[in-house]
Amino acid sequence: MFIKWPGRSKPVDLSKNYADPGIALKQRELVDKQLEAMRDGNPPVHFKVAGLVLSQLREQTGLTSLRVLDAGCGSAYYSEILNHFVPGWIRYAGVDFNGGMVRMARQCYPRLPLARMDLRNLAVFDASFDLVMSGAAIVHVKEWDVAARELSRVTRRWLMLHRTLVYKAKATSVNTERHYDTDVYRVRINEEELLALMANQGMALVMKCGAGEGEFPPDEENNTYLFERRGS
Repeated sequence: MFIKWPGRSKPVDLSKNYADPGIALKQRELVDKQLEAMRDGNPPVHFKVAGLVLSQLREQTGLTSLRVLDAGCGSAYYSEILNHFVPGWIRYAGVDFNGGMVRMARQCYPRLPLARMDLRNLAVFDASFDLVMSGAAIVHVKEWDVAARELSRVTRRWLMLHRTLVYKAKATSVNTERHYDTDVYRVRINEEELLALMANQGMALVMKCGAGEGEFPPDEENNTYLFERRGS
């Protein structure tokens, strides 16, 4: 079991709206359609981006398996996506702030280790996972920098920030936007600030690409970043 402190697994107040269990059902309705398209050979581009990152990592490292934490896992559907692109390679665990998401994940994937946790305060030992991935999660956390440090802390070697909204020049901004019919935080992170924070955590950028999702105004991007711990 990967949980360090059972008493800390109850999340603190991060964003009550995004903890709304109703979001889980709305997200899963969309995800089920995307997963069906993937099974039919037409996966969404952001699925393929995540698969490409992991496929290249497997080829380059020669590792026989990879222990992965999906932080902000939703209904744990990325367990299915990753297994589609790198079959049998991933040993998956997931955590999410939304209790409804975790309950749905347990229904969909009853054999997976899953827990409800706050990204700002993960009840996980340091360096517990070979790779930590977080897709479109820290962009809903007002204290995104605290969450990013926690993600770095629990990874042994790689950190993948997938579907991360960034500004190329503007300062980091925190706004409120409508998401699954609910008002939630939407953070756009200054890219230079993000890379500097990761460097301070000992994480070097080794891959960057567009996340393959949506169209954005000038100076704004939705990217996927892969970082590797220095000295690994």
